[in-house]
Amino acid sequence: MRAFILSLRTLNMLSGCVGGLWLLYLGYWKVVLGALAISGIVATALPFVLGLALIIPGLVTIPFTMLSASSRNPVVRGILSGPMTFVTSGIVATLQGAWSVLVFAIIWKNTGPEAIIPAILCSYSTSVACWHVLAAQDVAGGGGEASAFSSVIQQFACIALTAYVYLNRDAIYLDEMIFIFGVPALIGVIFWTLIVAVGVAKTPRMVDA
Repeated sequence: MRAFILSLRTLNMLSGCVGGLWLLYLGYWKVVLGALAISGIVATALPFVLGLALIIPGLVTIPFTMLSASSRNPVVRGILSGPMTFVTSGIVATLQGAWSVLVFAIIWKNTGPEAIIPAILCSYSTSVACWHVLAAQDVAGGGGEASAFSSVIQQFACIALTAYVYLNRDAIYLDEMIFIFGVPALIGVIFWTLIVAVGVAKTPRMVDA
């Protein structure tokens, strides 16, 4: 997973550099500087925002977590782990979606038709960069599987968003952008929830080990 995240991070950096330099060449230096500035701010504030966003859902799903930990039935443990995983992953995906759609919309609005490709490259890189930095830090710390998988989910969702923006560049609508990002993100969240549930079901309780 660490090598995969590093590969994605390198690819995103390259796309951002190419898109940014291209936009600078076309005279959109305000767009590039704005993308860099806001990315730095978001990357710094992201851990705190995530922590605050997950406090209440974490409290609400505590009963499921406690029941899952105390159950002797592995199937029941896996099922009870689902709400916590789905809610937390869903909140992360929602924040990722809001950020990605906002970035694409702002950069697209402030560039012209001659900057289609560099605007898409810059939007894509700016959207995923902050989350990949967070995922890389978590993985480097010896864990972070959930964070890494969430960044992969965002990666595929942003690819879908990129395709939509390019194919519909003459008429882009905010609700359609949200839908295009939301469908693969929801599929990814459900898939991750199933992975965690199966993993919990296969893991014996500490008292039984």
